[in-house]
Amino acid sequence: MLIDSLDRMIISLLRKDARLSYRAIAREIGVSTPTVIKRIRKLKDAGIIKGFTVKVQGEPAEGVLFIISGEDARSLEKRIPSVIGVKEVMRTSSGGLIILSEREATDEIKKVCEGKNVRLMSYNIISSERHHNLKARCAYCRSVMDNAISVSAGGRKYYVCCPVCARELQAKVKGMKLMSGE
Repeated sequence: MLIDSLDRMIISLLRKDARLSYRAIAREIGVSTPTVIKRIRKLKDAGIIKGFTVKVQGEPAEGVLFIISGEDARSLEKRIPSVIGVKEVMRTSSGGLIILSEREATDEIKKVCEGKNVRLMSYNIISSERHHNLKARCAYCRSVMDNAISVSAGGRKYYVCCPVCARELQAKVKGMKLMSGE
């Protein structure tokens, strides 16, 4: 099912407050209440809306951070935001894209990148929010982190504060393996 701007507005409002009434949504986006009811029903039937949930303070914020680089990266800038589960798309100064999404969007983002001359890297985001007293430090720059990105390098799992540290740590571990002759 293709979704349009009206569907995206409905989804956006429901993400902010899943308890909004059909009437409140209709008023907010300027359509009739039956239109909203029909749209939400279609989104649920198509599996785009999988349910409504409650976020509790202290639960971990999880997601996936994607970095897309390569000569075709900018050509994806208009397609990526239409993927359900994408929260934010940012451009880099080098012509790439940084995408913050929910885990459920992973397969769809990979499909959008298929056949394009791009390099796609993904990092799982794990919030340290559930451990209020824990002060996690970046494995590369040693700064205290509010949120961490998990990275696999050299057969081990590390936690870093940002994509730059992730890339640098992977390069450092790779260099250490080359020096040791592994």
